[in-house]
Amino acid sequence: MATADAIPNILQALKKLSTTLEELDNKGIEHSEALTEQFQKLGLQDGDQHQTSLQKVAQPAQVLAITFYRHQDMPLDITKAYDVIRTGADLISATSTKFTLVERIKEHDGYKLVEDLRKGAELIATGCIVLHASSMGVGRSARTYVKQASRGVVATLIALVSSFDDGSARISDSTLGAQKTGAVWDCCEKLKKIPQGNRNAMRRDLFQWVKDCNDTMQEFQDIIDLGPVTATVAEGNHDLDWDDFCEGADEQYSEKELKVAQSCLALIKCTRGTISNVLNACDHIGELLQTITEEKTRHFIWISSLHELARNVGEGATELGVMMYPPLDMDGEEEDGKSALQIQLETQVQALLDTNGFILSVGTKVDLASEVVAFSKKLYSASETRCKEAVRAIADTKVSS
Repeated sequence: MATADAIPNILQALKKLSTTLEELDNKGIEHSEALTEQFQKLGLQDGDQHQTSLQKVAQPAQVLAITFYRHQDMPLDITKAYDVIRTGADLISATSTKFTLVERIKEHDGYKLVEDLRKGAELIATGCIVLHASSMGVGRSARTYVKQASRGVVATLIALVSSFDDGSARISDSTLGAQKTGAVWDCCEKLKKIPQGNRNAMRRDLFQWVKDCNDTMQEFQDIIDLGPVTATVAEGNHDLDWDDFCEGADEQYSEKELKVAQSCLALIKCTRGTISNVLNACDHIGELLQTITEEKTRHFIWISSLHELARNVGEGATELGVMMYPPLDMDGEEEDGKSALQIQLETQVQALLDTNGFILSVGTKVDLASEVVAFSKKLYSASETRCKEAVRAIADTKVSS
């Protein structure tokens, strides 16, 4: 390879790698039809009160089956794939600084180093592709973490090499090369810290959703604790005086909105409880897998399905939180005379019912801890109650307005 053509050619190769990583199926869309048959082996009876919860999630495009759960049970090929990814990240981290310094001094002198950057990216892509192979049994969460982090490294690497290819990093007194290198380092470190294996990745998701719930609860509890806004503001006098503005009157609920906000906050609490219960349920099933010799596939599918239901709960709570900022929009009709807030609220409740209903349905067929099942019963009932309270409060605001 001619030295003058090294960077453009490597840049083209990196872009192809980026496209390859982008097209990896981390969500299980290209799923085999065999999984559908496995769902039927869970054996829910017709007429089961919570059967719809299983039917909703038991779709090949939604649930990516796993073949191992605990990190210590991870197959050797998967461990090697993670090692290859780490090797690639280390190579890129060590080489990117040298490449930037050498290319700043003299153009094209870094052609050997840019080749090492390509090799590092290829190692990362190779490991990532292996982890996405259907035979590996790596679930959606683990696939997503490695895919996103790998794409980040390749994207920043392309930006670094491009800055020297177009000459923007060669300008005198420019710090662009150093900035691009720093971005590469940061992405490489993030890649090396991704959760490895199904259990670690699933738990990272669940912990993040719990954290999001805690942050949302704290934020809106503080607003609720302020009490209702003054009557003049609640009646539509938006020309607040300075004292009202300083006291946060524009960030308070009206008397009518306060009850709706309290019911929504109660649903966020149900969400946090549900996600925590899913965490305990998955770990309990993971422990049972160490004691059984048959029907392991059934247990793995149960864990995958439950985690996907919990994903709907966790992500839905974020959507609901976005709509909880005062003033609440309860007038805009989206469908069936319902506001966007009410639609999202009911969607969140359905996700809670689906998740807890799944536990209740399968709990009798899997030796699930009694406290997990009992807690799901409470959460199922509480979710229904809180939904009715919120819908009633929304209706009351329309009647009194």
